[in-house]
Amino acid sequence: MIKKITAALILSVVLLGAVACDPGRPSVTTENGTVKETEKTTEKQTEVTEEMTEAITEETVIDEDPVFYEKKDRDPVDPKTVDYSGADWASTIAKANERADGVQGKFTDAKRKKFLVSNQTSSLLYDLTTAGKKQIEGLYNKDGKAYFNDSMDTYFVLPDGTKFSAAYSDESARMNSHRIGYYYYDFRFCGQGFMNPDALKVDGDVTDYYDIIRKSGTWSGHDVNQIKKKDGVLSFKVTSAEDPYLGAYVNFSAEEFDAVQITIKSENTTSGTFYIAAGSQTYFNSEQHTSFRFDAGEWCTVVVPLSVMPDYTGKVTAFRIDCGEQAGEIIEVKELKAIKRGEASVPFALEHIFHTYSDKMHEVVRVVAVADYDKGGRLENSVVIPADTVRKFVLKNAQGETSELDGFDFSTAEYVGFDIKGVGIYGIIMPSLENNGDLKVEYKDGNYIIKHGIDITKEIKKGKDLYFGHRIYTTDSHQFNELRKEAYIERNPLTDVFIAEAADGAKFAGYDALCGTYKFTVNPSDFNKAYYREPDKHYKINALFCGDGVADRTVYIRTWERQGQLECSAILDENGSLLPIPLEVGKNFQGEKEEPLFDPADTAYGEVYVPITVGKDENKRFTLLHLYQNWGKFPLKQLSFIAFHIPYYHLSVGVTESNCIAPYFVYGKDGWTLPDFRANSAPLWSNQPQHTSAGRLYFLQYEDADGNAYKSESQCADIASYGPVYADINMEYLSDDGRIKAEYRHMEMPQTDETRTYYRIRLTVLDDIEINDFRSDFSFFTFDGRGVTYRAVGWLDENGEMKTEKLSKAYDTRFIKLGKEYPYYDYFVGNVTNSVNFALIVKNSDITIGGKKYDGNFIFRDKYDEVLNYGSLTLDLGKTTLKKGDTLNIDMILLPWGYSSSRNDSNVRNVRQDACVDPYRITAIKGTVIDDPYLPQIRAENGVARFTVEGGTNNAVVRVYGFEKYSAPKVKKIVGGTESEYVLAGPNGYDGYQVQLDPDGTYSISFAFDMTGGDKVEFEVTQ
Repeated sequence: MIKKITAALILSVVLLGAVACDPGRPSVTTENGTVKETEKTTEKQTEVTEEMTEAITEETVIDEDPVFYEKKDRDPVDPKTVDYSGADWASTIAKANERADGVQGKFTDAKRKKFLVSNQTSSLLYDLTTAGKKQIEGLYNKDGKAYFNDSMDTYFVLPDGTKFSAAYSDESARMNSHRIGYYYYDFRFCGQGFMNPDALKVDGDVTDYYDIIRKSGTWSGHDVNQIKKKDGVLSFKVTSAEDPYLGAYVNFSAEEFDAVQITIKSENTTSGTFYIAAGSQTYFNSEQHTSFRFDAGEWCTVVVPLSVMPDYTGKVTAFRIDCGEQAGEIIEVKELKAIKRGEASVPFALEHIFHTYSDKMHEVVRVVAVADYDKGGRLENSVVIPADTVRKFVLKNAQGETSELDGFDFSTAEYVGFDIKGVGIYGIIMPSLENNGDLKVEYKDGNYIIKHGIDITKEIKKGKDLYFGHRIYTTDSHQFNELRKEAYIERNPLTDVFIAEAADGAKFAGYDALCGTYKFTVNPSDFNKAYYREPDKHYKINALFCGDGVADRTVYIRTWERQGQLECSAILDENGSLLPIPLEVGKNFQGEKEEPLFDPADTAYGEVYVPITVGKDENKRFTLLHLYQNWGKFPLKQLSFIAFHIPYYHLSVGVTESNCIAPYFVYGKDGWTLPDFRANSAPLWSNQPQHTSAGRLYFLQYEDADGNAYKSESQCADIASYGPVYADINMEYLSDDGRIKAEYRHMEMPQTDETRTYYRIRLTVLDDIEINDFRSDFSFFTFDGRGVTYRAVGWLDENGEMKTEKLSKAYDTRFIKLGKEYPYYDYFVGNVTNSVNFALIVKNSDITIGGKKYDGNFIFRDKYDEVLNYGSLTLDLGKTTLKKGDTLNIDMILLPWGYSSSRNDSNVRNVRQDACVDPYRITAIKGTVIDDPYLPQIRAENGVARFTVEGGTNNAVVRVYGFEKYSAPKVKKIVGGTESEYVLAGPNGYDGYQVQLDPDGTYSISFAFDMTGGDKVEFEVTQ
């Protein structure tokens, strides 16, 4: 077929899409086996003419010859004789680095009403809160154009046709992700129930009702006043947002009335909760409640089912409204009727999971029964696509592919694909799984409706689940051949996958089609074993993948161990050389039961994720290492994920935990960012090599001149180094008012004397902000003791003198002007045995306010109420206007240190000396030094870097750039002019360094060395 090249094709070639908040990973290609940087698109190339735009709008596209893939019959593969010498590692290195940090997720608003999932091909917006629309608001291509809107609802259909929809759930969806990192997030939207929409319809003419306002007695409440009943309207004023509610005695039958119709108006609040006393419950309790949402600023009428409560029986004797988000606001209720609506719900909770990789997405619908269920029916998930947006569609089953619905046998459906005008192709690929339900497409009322569902044929007991899943396919192309290829790959996973060399109980466990990974298992270690008895043991998975002769592909590998204490990982090629491939590592500890409904077993695990390219005729052998304590001659330093009730990063030095980062905060919108903050200088626990955690730590918070208080929301993360030599992550936030972009770098080295948490803060003002009193209303950082009362405080005063003060009685907020040369403040002498102390040290700052350089002092804002200490870092300013373009940059060290028996803050003064006054300093003899506030870095010249490092103490790290190969470095240490080999590796022989691919296509090498004693050291690094 002759193909017509069009403007749409030209545009798709020259424009490069990217994930929102692109962290700037290297874009690389391969050429003759060498990794090179992709040329950047020029302005001339990206110009789009009016003629091209019209062509795109007209949807003139290429019709191509279809290419179908069929599985080949092959002779059995003998892994012992496989030739893997020609493996193309350049392709894997390039693809892995292109995909690193390719998945992101963020709340799109300060109230967290919606959540956006993004990868390098598409994005998905989940409406968490809107009644009737708690589903996907839109699925978009990488340019932000929607394949469809307001869809992907999950629902039950009873045998009589009654529908119960999760979109109408009285509970909002809650986002969690147990796994976060370079390539893969398992975004889980949890907790929605299933409501009958007909039971929620507002009926202003309802005649059979119980008027709760008129028939109730006196209303009373908490954190409210000015309670009035006038002309049928109940109103009250919120005095505190802590716990406002209003209650009264009532008397109506649960059998006669099963819902409440409320007409309500508020100034600021958008949600409320009903508590009732009914059945065996004589008063309000934590079980007997249901919530609802509405719009602020106008009268809103909603119907709220009561029958969803566990003991909604007998008489209802008391009724309570919990409502109010801001002190001073008035809330009015002019209609509050108990009404009859019929069956409102089925007893299931939804966990809608999107297994999101940089380049693909798998969707799993899972429901857990919250009570026994025996009514049968069907569980479905559907996508509704307006027919007038569809250019063409294809359906594929065991008989072949067609573009006709009539006569298509959906019982063997393999994939469906819809070409959406001006957007691209959306499709569903069914995995080759049994008991995974069925896929159907129907045309109704001008829409194509794609349904994946499963019949309920037996009783579901409380706590048991139902689930099904598929792969979501998206592209901005209008060609179906790539869908055909990906469908073949998904439905025909590689089978010639082996353990090439037996070690550590490693086994291949097959392809997980719902998650989209090839799974390996291996023996585990634990904290005590690794720390005390086998610090140099690395657990090995020696894997061999053989192509199937049909299609080149990328396989996502998942290694799994059952202990849940895995710290880090590394990957070796077939020759035992470290590969410059980022690895996503994580774990789950058993017994904490952070998700008791959806994960009651809380199984422990340690995992590694990595993408590996496998050509259709290629054999690839490699070794994945599970690491715990040592890497070379030093404890490893790592960043990984850890499963919790919120997304969570975990850092450690060896198996000793140092920090944890909660990018979306610990408990909702509380701002608490570092939930585990552990001091190496504190005593070890008696049962494992861990230390006690200190306090609650918060970053940017401020109040504007109008009295509005703001925190921020995470936008994206870029893991610059996951380990094993050092950990480095960059995180971007946006203030709730959208007026400050906050960038944070969190970096740690494998230091064993103190946990120096190196931070770089970059605040950029995006729009003018007026602040009444900067000292009181703006905080770069805040710490409180979290249950520990500190009875001593220290700081560097404005004269440069180091001060300490014992605290004997409470005092209100005071403002302590700090000195200018590496100012600090700290808290110590906690009232809890072995509690950990805290310090903050400013290393550098560069602040512009109102377009002028700020040359004033930092302020330590300190408060003590005899229960907690509150310490914040701010500036010595009063009424201030931050202007658009202002920047507030700080390099600082957060330091957990010592414990309750510490009687002075000498630990802090020592770290101020070795990290600020006399820090690590690198000087080039051959090569070029790269400026960095914390990490010594240098670029080699003609493959050679020679340099000295001085200052600091304990374990330092250097990163050397500019090498053409990823092979192991040769390091010489020069002492008194005499050169000797500096051996990086430990007993394993291959470890002790880290290799990374850089944006220019060259490689950098990092390694650790001991600076205890402070003597200057000289190194020469070559390959």
